[in-house]
Amino acid sequence: MKKLLIIFFFLLTYNAMTAQKSSCSASDLIERLEYTKAIELLSKCIDVSSKNTAGMLQLANCYYYTSNTEEAEKYYKLSYEVIKDKATHFNYIDCLRSNKKYEKANAEMKKFALKYSSDSRSTTFHKKDNYTEALLNQQKKYTVKKININSDRSDFGGFLTDSTFYFVSSRIEQNKKYGWNEEPYLDIFSSIRKNDTVFSQPVPVKELNSTFHEGPITITKNGKNIYFSSESFTVNQFDKIKNKKLKSGQVQLFTATNDNGIWKNAKPLPFNSKLYSVSNPSVNSINTIVYFSSNMPGGIGGNDIWKVTINADGTYGKPENLGPRINTEGDESFPFIDENNLLYFASNGRLGLGGLDIYKLDLNNESEAENLGIPVNSSKDDFAFSTFYNRKIGYLSSNREGNDNIYSCIPDCTNYYAAVLTDASTNQPLSNAKVIVTDTNENPITTLQSDKNGWIEFRIACEKKPYLKIFKDGFVTKQVAIAPTVDPNLRITIPIEPIAEVVVTDTEIHFNPILFEFNKYEITKQSKTILDKLVYIMNQNVAMKIFIRAHTDSKGTSKYNMNLSEKRVQSTVNYILSKGISTTRISGKGFGESEPKINCGDQCTEEEHIQNRRSEFLIVKD
Repeated sequence: MKKLLIIFFFLLTYNAMTAQKSSCSASDLIERLEYTKAIELLSKCIDVSSKNTAGMLQLANCYYYTSNTEEAEKYYKLSYEVIKDKATHFNYIDCLRSNKKYEKANAEMKKFALKYSSDSRSTTFHKKDNYTEALLNQQKKYTVKKININSDRSDFGGFLTDSTFYFVSSRIEQNKKYGWNEEPYLDIFSSIRKNDTVFSQPVPVKELNSTFHEGPITITKNGKNIYFSSESFTVNQFDKIKNKKLKSGQVQLFTATNDNGIWKNAKPLPFNSKLYSVSNPSVNSINTIVYFSSNMPGGIGGNDIWKVTINADGTYGKPENLGPRINTEGDESFPFIDENNLLYFASNGRLGLGGLDIYKLDLNNESEAENLGIPVNSSKDDFAFSTFYNRKIGYLSSNREGNDNIYSCIPDCTNYYAAVLTDASTNQPLSNAKVIVTDTNENPITTLQSDKNGWIEFRIACEKKPYLKIFKDGFVTKQVAIAPTVDPNLRITIPIEPIAEVVVTDTEIHFNPILFEFNKYEITKQSKTILDKLVYIMNQNVAMKIFIRAHTDSKGTSKYNMNLSEKRVQSTVNYILSKGISTTRISGKGFGESEPKINCGDQCTEEEHIQNRRSEFLIVKD
């Protein structure tokens, strides 16, 4: 159903239906946008073995406009092999994506991009031809659930104001049906929101509905004004196509005012026209700009996103196209602007998963539009995304299950973390460092590797507090807590100390700490490097004897920690013995938590725990 609001052209017959020119020509039906009847006619005399290329293309288009991409794919493939025009090729690619045949779709997109290199869809594809894998593996940002008031007809375009939820539906049976899909005409409905997915029984907003299509809608933040789409037939604006006995109309925008809960004084907006359509309005939070979809002259594709200023005296400025940052040679529609000036819109001209995908663009800066990914987007048409309560709840519309349905979208709470690792001695970026992200109990969450700039970044659930364990050959293993990144353009700097030279005094050998993983006593790779230096010194000083004192942090019981420290000191002794040092020259003892370096008790920070978790190497004097 949403495709009729993208094509924006409505027809009425005002006399008896004209006869088809031939038993296998659906031109008249298609001209009247009666695609369902055209499919019935064409499918009787055209199949995949047919040589009627024009008929196959007609059938492909009819299936495409009624969202049957499986059948459309078959006939687009056959007709494109003969016709080879741009629109047919891209529709074929769109069907392949919608049917999750991404490898084949990308192969065809490469052909399309080669042939139509100046098309914005081609240039975008060249920049990121592996986009499908990235989208499919993108971290999930929302939980999506179908709400309870969907019907077996089309339901879409949800808009929430206070507790009242408005949407568009063709659920009411009528004598007159729309020939496009043989469904009733669209009406505006309202319902009371009880929770994220449960709403009261919907009722039609009778004062806005007519015998033609109405909706979707948008309402000003103060609740005083509504903007909605309707057909030009409601104000008797249409063109007559006399030789076809047809009336052609457009989608137009109207506004009405709230009078004690009733919408009154509906008026058309001044930039409506009989020559083009305007639809899918969204008004900003301060009631100064209306965003909308239109195929008016001056656009880039078939249907673009535009905006118009609302002047202080209530008049309107001149509509402005939002340009190539948003619009493509495809179709962009269903804009929604939130209170933070984030624009959400649907597009089939960008790198998506199939059909219409939903994108987000921050109008406060020069960032690029972002595909919202799975599960907001699917391989089918996903559109009419809206957010409310400062993005705590959102709604989207999709035909992923067949009919157009409305789904709630609850943002998954995640925090963003970004840091740059540097060599503490030079302040230069530290690349290719291994970073294990753990929770407070040192359970691994994810593993990263710093890039050539020393950068790392990740997202994790809000309830988790991450720690970083950073490994790099020649550098001290570092464990550090990290706070969420507020500004994505700023990264905290984490300096990593290079392994220092061993310092030998009269009583002790000092070098970087021998670190153990939490609750473990095995010697790590980096600790082996340090112990190898000790072995070298002992080999150079054959009379030297070493006594190792192993300490733990205060996590766990005293008895447990004492046992753990004994195991750690024994592991250390065994490693040195394995390098050929005599048992008479190396010994040790575990002290558990009894001799902390930092006496912080049960209030230790993670950094203090790390300082207390150490080994000391004392030189034994005879």
